[in-house]
Formats: sequence, C-alpha cells, structure tokens
Amino acid sequence: MILHEDDTLYPWYVAQVLPLLRDGLAAVCTKTIAGATMPHLPPPTSRSKACPYPASWFLKSSMTPFPGVLFARELALRLGGFDARMGPLADYDFWYRMARAARIEVMPVVGAFYRIAEGQWTERAWPEMLRMTHLLRLRIAREQIASRDSGRWLARFFTGRNARAYAKRFRERPAALRRALRFTEISLGWLPSGWVWQALKMFAK
Repeated sequence: MILHEDDTLYPWYVAQVLPLLRDGLAAVCTKTIAGATMPHLPPPTSRSKACPYPASWFLKSSMTPFPGVLFARELALRLGGFDARMGPLADYDFWYRMARAARIEVMPVVGAFYRIAEGQWTERAWPEMLRMTHLLRLRIAREQIASRDSGRWLARFFTGRNARAYAKRFRERPAALRRALRFTEISLGWLPSGWVWQALKMFAK
C-alpha cells in the first residue's frame, strides 16, 4: 500500500480487506473520503461484499483516490510500478494497468481518509492534470470501447465534467480549462453524469 504521511486508515480497514486477499487478485480497496479533517465514523457492523472494478470503468475515473489500495507487490513490480512520465496521473495510469492485468475489487465501506490542505500539488498542477487525464481517457477508450465514436464521446463527456468542477474550485482560466469546458457543449453533453456512469457500468464490462 502507498500511504501518504498526511492520509490515514480507519481502524477497521485491515479487518475488512484481509479476508478478500487471494491469488489472482490485483488489488482490493475500500472507499476513501476526503477533507481537511478526518471525520469520526462508526465501525461497520459487518463485512460488505466487494465488487469488481473492471478496466473499462477507468474511462470515468480511478476506482478510488489515495489511499486505501492494497495491491499485489509482485504484480506491481512486473508492471514496472508508477510511470514518472505520467506526472500527477501516475497513480491513475498505474491502477488502470493493474486492472488490465488482473481483477480489482472495491468494498462499499469507508476505510481510508485523504487529507485536503492548502498548497497541495493539485492546486498547482490541476491544468496539466486536466489535459493529461483527457489523453489517458482517450487511450482507455481506444483499448476498452469497441466503438471509436462512443469511446471518444465518453472521454469528452467525463473530461467536461472534470472541467466544470475545476472551474468552480479555482479562479484561473488557463487554456487547458477553456478547451476542456468546450466538451460540455458536445451532443448530449447535458445528460446527468450519473446516467452516463450507470450506462458505462452496464455496457462496458
């Protein structure tokens, strides 16, 4: 696991994920919540059933932000670990490559906390992250979606939604953001993101 110094796990994390570990599994993770301070949560009363997160779903996003991903070390080494050329998307690219190699499972229980603070890398690198995320989505679409047009539309749709979120969070309007915001004007770009996400999960296994 990669656990950043300002992030943490809830006390029940290990008890939730250890029973799932087995040969042939690339990674298992819980849900992660983010914020400035770690909220108090009651421990789960039972162990929830894990669900697969196939490679095609990465067209929308990674299965979870840092931390909370327990992955197979030997597989990670075989895949070459994080690719430094991916910069701020090194984790996204790495989890996608793992999902292509073997099964990733996600437990529907919160087990990890990701701390958000002023001055984080995201605040400085988000325009480049937005640009590179779209390029990664286009790659995933080529590899996972049979229809080229559908894959490109999905990549543009989800990048457009990212752009809206960044536009609300930051006052800057760099070229990368202006270009990505145009994706919100594509045909059927008005559809609720939840509808498109559900359709992706149903048809892109």
